[in-house]
Amino acid sequence: MKLDQVAQLVDARVDELVALAHLRDPLHEVEIYSLYQEALQTTLGVEPSSRQVRQAGDLLQLPWRQAIKVKPDVEPALSALKRSGARLGLLSNAPYQPGLMRAMLEQQGLSGYFDVILFSSEIGYRKPAVAAFAALLSELGTKADETWFVGDEPEADIEGARAAGLLPLLAPRPVAAEPRIAPGTLALRSWADLVSRWEAASAPG
Repeated sequence: MKLDQVAQLVDARVDELVALAHLRDPLHEVEIYSLYQEALQTTLGVEPSSRQVRQAGDLLQLPWRQAIKVKPDVEPALSALKRSGARLGLLSNAPYQPGLMRAMLEQQGLSGYFDVILFSSEIGYRKPAVAAFAALLSELGTKADETWFVGDEPEADIEGARAAGLLPLLAPRPVAAEPRIAPGTLALRSWADLVSRWEAASAPG
C-alpha cells in the first residue's frame, strides 16, 4: 500500500472516530493521539509507538493547517477592536493539539490580537458546554453579560453562548449559507459591522 493511500485511510478513520466520540459525548473533547493510534494500528496491522503516533498525527494534520485561509477583512477588524481597548478571546472546538493550533494562528499572523486563546483539546470541554465559556470568561477576566461572543455554529456558538449568559452574534457569512437561528439573534453583515457595533456600544454616554 502506498504512503498516500495509508494517509487517506488513517485520516478517514480518525474523522470517523472523532465523529462517533462527539456523537456519544458532544460536550467533552477527545484525545486525538489515542484515535490516531487506533487508526494507525487498524490500517497497518502493527502497534506503533507513542512517538510514532505523535509524528504521524502531526504530519497528517499539516495539509489541513496549510490549507486554511483567512478572509481579508478579518485582520483589519481585529486590529480596530484591539485599538478600541477591547479584550479579545478565541474559543475553538478543535480536537487537535493546542501547540499545533497556536502555531497555525501564528503562521496566519492572528495570534497577537488575542488576549486569550483556548481550544477544547486543552480545556476538555466543547462548546456548547457552559464550562467551555466559563473557562474563557475566567481567562479574559470579564463578566458574561458584558461579553460578546461571535460564532458561526447555531448550537455550539450561538445557543451555547446564550446559555452561558454571553451576548451571541452570528458571524458574517453568505446569505445563502445563513443558518436558522433563534429570533432576535444579531447576524453580522460583515466584520466591519462588528467593529462599528462594538465602538457604538462602548462609546462614553
